[in-house]
Amino acid sequence: MILKQIEINRLFNHYHSIIPFTEGINVITGENGSGKTSIVESIYLALYCSTFKGKKREEIFHHFKPNYNSVKLETDNFTIFRRFDKPEDWLLYCNKRIFGRENITKEIEKSFISRSFFQSIVYTSQDRFLDIVELSPSEKEMFVNKILNLDYITNFAKLLTKNINILKAKKTEIQFLMKKLEASKEERKRELIEEIATLRTKIDEVKKELEELEKKKLSIEAKKLIIEKEKWLKDYWKCKKLLKEYEILQEKQKEKSNLLLELKEKKKTLEVEIKNLKNQVEKYRNLLKEGKCIYCERPLEQKDYERYEQAILDKEGKVALFITSLDELEESIESLKKELNKIKYQLDKLNPYKIKSNMLKLRQKCLEVFPLRKLKELVKIEVKESEITIFRKYEEVLKLYQELEDRLQKTKWEYELILKKSIKKDYQELQSKLKEINKKIDSMEDFKKVIVEKNLAGEIRWQALSQTGIEKIFEIFDLGKLSFNKNFEFFIDKFPLHLASGSQKVATALAIRLAFLNLNKTEFLILDEPTMFLDKKRIEDLMEMIVLAYSKKLVNQIILITHEESFKEIAHNLIKVEKDKEGAKIEIL
Repeated sequence: MILKQIEINRLFNHYHSIIPFTEGINVITGENGSGKTSIVESIYLALYCSTFKGKKREEIFHHFKPNYNSVKLETDNFTIFRRFDKPEDWLLYCNKRIFGRENITKEIEKSFISRSFFQSIVYTSQDRFLDIVELSPSEKEMFVNKILNLDYITNFAKLLTKNINILKAKKTEIQFLMKKLEASKEERKRELIEEIATLRTKIDEVKKELEELEKKKLSIEAKKLIIEKEKWLKDYWKCKKLLKEYEILQEKQKEKSNLLLELKEKKKTLEVEIKNLKNQVEKYRNLLKEGKCIYCERPLEQKDYERYEQAILDKEGKVALFITSLDELEESIESLKKELNKIKYQLDKLNPYKIKSNMLKLRQKCLEVFPLRKLKELVKIEVKESEITIFRKYEEVLKLYQELEDRLQKTKWEYELILKKSIKKDYQELQSKLKEINKKIDSMEDFKKVIVEKNLAGEIRWQALSQTGIEKIFEIFDLGKLSFNKNFEFFIDKFPLHLASGSQKVATALAIRLAFLNLNKTEFLILDEPTMFLDKKRIEDLMEMIVLAYSKKLVNQIILITHEESFKEIAHNLIKVEKDKEGAKIEIL
């Protein structure tokens, strides 16, 4: 991962700064308080949404009001943007995927660089450059644990200790129970017999009280049931009456339907008669019009005309009479239809299926309760208290009765258990449990020995450091042969590091960082004033080593914050930071 550019808006003492980074050596220079270290703090803020110096929110925004305070970091792998006055606008664009506010920091630590690795290896704060070689062995252990995230092993060892202590407490408890079992069981038997007798006496007393209350309760309920049952019976007979009405209406409907059919038949007959008569009238009219007999075609005489005209009048009279009868029939038919519709409406409204269903329900209800005679006998029981008092008292006494019964059953069960089971059997069960616990404790103790006594974390640290290739990196600096042991003691040409020259110490400090960068495949290193407290010779050596480290591709990008003018000569990208009224001013030289 190579840093390409950071854009800072209204953070620390930067109003609006855009700082580009290139592959190679990036040197940041400027006066104290101009905003050099703030650039690195902004990189950390973009990655992890916090500052490695533990600054509060007011210190980050103290120069500017909370209005569009943002940081945008671009690398060759991803782009990250955080706007602190609007956290909902945070985003991480990586591998053609966009991550929202909740997952940004998690994805950075998971896929690119962890917070602890950044703080320990990637970034070197002012005057701390040589700490990595001057720490005590135990401090170096903690340092490497942080880099390799080995704290979980220590935490697991603590968890094992805690679980071992819990099992030991259980072991003590079982041992106590075993001692208790060794005592005589006769005393407990006597206690249980006395308790059973007492409980039985109390149960008898409570049972009598419960029976009295139950009679009173039944008496109260009987009064309600009498009223309910009488109502149900009334509703039942009402349903019976409705069913009878339904049957009468059905019969009436049948009669009317038959009459309607008869009338419709009469109507059809009349319609045929009218049609025939009309045909005959038409026939006679045609004869009169032509004046010839339809059979022999002889001319009609006067008497024939009179006869046919009289026949036409008779036929038309009959047609008029039949039409009147037909109209009367249609009126009767329509009237019958209305009556039938009315009957059908009444039948639909009665709904016999619903009536029968209600009757069955009412009958069932009546059968479920006592006969009225039995109910009336219950009502005779004298009840002076109110219904609420009786029911509440009944519930309380019933609850007490059930509790006493439960206690009696448990006491009897315990007594039977004592009679059936011998102390020896219980003792053997506890011994078996104790054996299992001892096995678990031994197993955990063995595991703890592997972690603590055999130094599992130390082995992992040793393997990790052995795989970094630190000796080869140190050989490139040509300052002797570097070696180390499992206690993190470093030697140069078999001499302890604290006896080495200043240049060798500087080389070792740089080599360790470069080695761990290589192990984690991180491609950039940030050095913040690494020359502080170094003499001129060590500063020159460090400068040469930085150039050599880049030229040999031990690291692809170095960001160096310094006051030393000589470092400008080795810069591939020189960034000058100056103080300004509005904030830090950036100049790329």
